[in-house]
Amino acid sequence: MNNKKIIIANWKMNPYSSEEALRLVKGIAAVQLPKNIELIIAPPFVYLDLVKKNLAKDIKLAAQNISWAERGAYTGEISAMMLKNIGCSHVIVGHSERRYKMGETDEIINLKLKIALKYGFIPVLAVGEKEQNDDILKILNVQIKSAFEGLEAPEAGRVIVAYEPVWA
Repeated sequence: MNNKKIIIANWKMNPYSSEEALRLVKGIAAVQLPKNIELIIAPPFVYLDLVKKNLAKDIKLAAQNISWAERGAYTGEISAMMLKNIGCSHVIVGHSERRYKMGETDEIINLKLKIALKYGFIPVLAVGEKEQNDDILKILNVQIKSAFEGLEAPEAGRVIVAYEPVWA
């Protein structure tokens, strides 16, 4: 069993310039991480290549999203092959902001998880309830069951499940 602690630094829609992104990644690369820590950086798409070229070897690169479609006319989407070619090893799927602000359904999240696995990524499945008084177990059960629907055990075993309640 892997006893490493995983830290995922999702930069969301920050920073606003490539100069600032470069400064951030160089600062992170200079930090000596303990052996029991795995650090995964998830910058905005526009900085993936820049960050990859300046990452320390022991730090992993994640995409903040992935398209459920392999190819086609999907304006604004990022395909698995594009992310693979840039050098991402991980991809975030099901983030609460994608669920609640962008309207991503459990079915779309399931498709994204499957495409991420098909292309050899380590998916990070984000789950969590919207309000502090929500029925946590019921919500997590639905999110996890629907995300893993149709996956075989070896595939499911490659997924990192990250709990982040929206209200936190």
